[in-house]
Amino acid sequence: MIIDVDNSEADVDQLRVDDEVEVVTVSPGVQRALMVVVIIGGGILLVTLIGSIVSRSAEEEPAAQDVTVFVTTTTVIDPTPVPGQGGTATPSVVAEATTPTAPVVPAAAFAENPTNTQLVLWTFNERKVIVVDVDNAGATELDLRDVGVPLVERIVSAGSKLVVQSLGDYYAVSVRGERTLLDIRGVVQAVGDNELWTTDAFVGDRETTPFRIDFEGVRTRLPTVPARTFPFGWYGDALLVGAGGAGGIYIESGDRYEWLTHGELIAARNGFVLARQCGPLLDCTVTRLDLMAQTATSHELPTGFEISALWWLEDTTSPELDAVLGVSNDLGSPALWDLNTGTVEALGIGQGRGATFSPDGAWVFVSVGADIVAYHRESGVEVVVPIPISLDSPNGLQLAALSSAEAD
Repeated sequence: MIIDVDNSEADVDQLRVDDEVEVVTVSPGVQRALMVVVIIGGGILLVTLIGSIVSRSAEEEPAAQDVTVFVTTTTVIDPTPVPGQGGTATPSVVAEATTPTAPVVPAAAFAENPTNTQLVLWTFNERKVIVVDVDNAGATELDLRDVGVPLVERIVSAGSKLVVQSLGDYYAVSVRGERTLLDIRGVVQAVGDNELWTTDAFVGDRETTPFRIDFEGVRTRLPTVPARTFPFGWYGDALLVGAGGAGGIYIESGDRYEWLTHGELIAARNGFVLARQCGPLLDCTVTRLDLMAQTATSHELPTGFEISALWWLEDTTSPELDAVLGVSNDLGSPALWDLNTGTVEALGIGQGRGATFSPDGAWVFVSVGADIVAYHRESGVEVVVPIPISLDSPNGLQLAALSSAEAD
């Protein structure tokens, strides 16, 4: 508030004092009485002044704003048991959503460019996840304790299911409330569409034996890999491995591994491989291999773009490996590098917050504050995803994505 002050001077009458002043002598008792009167009078004046100030402050206090409270509704997943898929699958009763919800409608952008996504929202060490039907603005709260999963330490989408890590165990969980306890006995190194690959507690300085474990609980022993073999990827039912600092990318073939291409493995899945490759003059590019079409395309890494900077994200590449999430030093923020166009677009990914691609890779979902923001790669449209269930812990929110057509 700006207050204007009038600085004009008031006229002051000059006080004249007579030359002669009559001195009156007052006894000590009267002096003390007068002193008491002066003190009491000053106190009354001070209290009056304070009261005036408080009253004026109260008058300037802004009026309280009205708050709209939405009516609480309930969303329920279909509790019909689903036939088991082997292993230790256990159908369960599915929890209801009892948190306050707001009436929402699907964003118009999703009608024009459907995401075909069920977005899974989760936080570390929580017991509940929220499954959002992005295109239809529907959502369900699933309590994982109802399917025998104590809490969430990690969630990775795998085809039509979620792979959930909880207190050292791994489960394959469907959004309808069925789960299979997976026989891991080690560390998960790669997750496919209906299986995952593990090694024993990985130690870089010694050889290790990978295993393929499908969602029916079948374990398959694979050929041993030498020390410092890392990272891992997959192609169909085959494991792909990088040779670490030695360079080179290899694919599992029966009882051995065969050389696929040179370079450093960045990611491999869905029939695509992304690798950093350098020529004889140390001219380095990022190469995308299409294993089905047997083609390779090289791309210049944008200046100042760091691929591995978003280390807390479960995956920083699109399903077909034609886009990468990283950090652009030029933009000073996390960004999306689109290999098809060569463009780098800033995205509001905060440290420790989640981000994921839609199953077809056309959309990127980012956890921003208490909102989930969707970014359409082709049009550049950004829109907030309507979520009809309140988030108890929006901080540190992580994301995983399932296909609406495939999720069971």
